[in-house]
Amino acid sequence: MRYADSVTNISGSLYNSDPALLGAVTAEYQRLCERLGAALISCGLHESWVKVERNEVIYTEGESGEDLFFVEAGRVKVARSSICGKGCLLDLYVPGEIFGESCLSSPLRTETATAMMSSSLYRIPRRRFLVTMGEGRIPLEDWLRYLTARLTDQKRLITLMVTKESEQRLAAILWRLARRLGKPDPLNPLSIRIPQMITHQELAEMVGTTRSRIGYFLKHFRDLGLIHTEAPHLVIDSGSLLVYAEEFHLEEC
Repeated sequence: MRYADSVTNISGSLYNSDPALLGAVTAEYQRLCERLGAALISCGLHESWVKVERNEVIYTEGESGEDLFFVEAGRVKVARSSICGKGCLLDLYVPGEIFGESCLSSPLRTETATAMMSSSLYRIPRRRFLVTMGEGRIPLEDWLRYLTARLTDQKRLITLMVTKESEQRLAAILWRLARRLGKPDPLNPLSIRIPQMITHQELAEMVGTTRSRIGYFLKHFRDLGLIHTEAPHLVIDSGSLLVYAEEFHLEEC
């Protein structure tokens, strides 16, 4: 029997696995991003439009910068490097999301931002953003809720990194990517389809392991029935994958 056929629902999950609740939370976050995007456009903050190609660096860790960026189309990753040069992929940004907000507190970039595919961005000057918000033309409540949602997600991610083994971290990160990037499978509402635009190396940098281990874990997930491939998509059984990621944590508690 496949693992996906034998799991039962759990409570007290790091990520609540109730599909209805997850859908509601994701939909609310998307509406929040849409409102912020509409506010930026109505204020004229979308006038500086930037087109970047795949693998093009938008800004580099350590350099000075005073612009935020709004993703109109495409996908952007942000990463940091350790002193010894090991990369850590911090997060991905998709249409409707804002990155580079650390410039609001410091002009020095704390990460490197790179386009994962051909992308369209709005470049928003820091000073103009703050003036516009001070005038009330960008809803302060929406901005704070957006930052809070991102911070909460980052806290969950940090918890994953320090409490789980690398295989369970990969399961949880795939589930997280599905929640943010995926679309429901029309043939199975509990399955989510993710475009295969994320490489094994990028997954390795998110999980904190090697590319070869990522390949091994993905094969194991396929054998368990947690994921399968329908080119050009990776299809995951979202509930089963989340339970798989969580059960090891619960056993240790």
